[in-house]
Amino acid sequence: MKITNNYNLPESLVRAISIDRYKKVGDISITEMLLPPQIRYLRLKHAEMIEEDAADRIWLLLGSSVHAILERQKTDNQFDEEKLTIECEGWKVSGTSDILDADGTLWDYKVTSVWTVVYGGRVEWEQQLNAYRVLWDAAGFNVKNLRIVAIFRDWSLTAMRKDKHGKYPKCPVAVLTIPKWEMATAHNFIKERVRIHKETEKTGRFPNCDEEDLWITKTGYRNRCEDYCNVNKFCEQYKQYKNGNNNKLPF
Repeated sequence: MKITNNYNLPESLVRAISIDRYKKVGDISITEMLLPPQIRYLRLKHAEMIEEDAADRIWLLLGSSVHAILERQKTDNQFDEEKLTIECEGWKVSGTSDILDADGTLWDYKVTSVWTVVYGGRVEWEQQLNAYRVLWDAAGFNVKNLRIVAIFRDWSLTAMRKDKHGKYPKCPVAVLTIPKWEMATAHNFIKERVRIHKETEKTGRFPNCDEEDLWITKTGYRNRCEDYCNVNKFCEQYKQYKNGNNNKLPF
């Protein structure tokens, strides 16, 4: 991937943004597994041609900073940033969760928009934490509770005071309780996600991103496509959408 600097940010900031701290373990990570197969496949296929501007990666830097600070606050009764793996469908699936307390509470920190939580959060959060639970279980740990700590990068005191419906968070942080699936459900979920990604890699064929994948707003705006997908220029579904053809492509 090439990092551009279209807004002439300071070189030191661009270098910090450009550092790739991710070290892949196994065949697929939980984070990759949750990606729409189309996006993951196009990222693999066009890895050398993908460009992102440094300004668009500022929030990733903020998220990395939060995790680095949290890592220094770990107590003797906590496990943090543990790289765990399981075998599934012939692939090694890896995952790195944030903190597991001695009482069995699994915590994951998200630096996100306040509106993500106002509108109900993301289904991927529930999927991710339940998948992490499978990995911890395989390592011999009993995860009893799942929690997301959402840190709002765009929280506003003015907006909170103007909120007449009681939905806007009262402070820049919210703790969310995530539903815990039956273990068999979580295992089957991972198995199905691995299966579809394996099939995509093997055949080069994949389903289109659906409405949930596209983060479509109430106005019909394809939020992920337009603002957050770094492979949209390689995507036939996106090209058809921009050309006014919203028909589904064949699988």
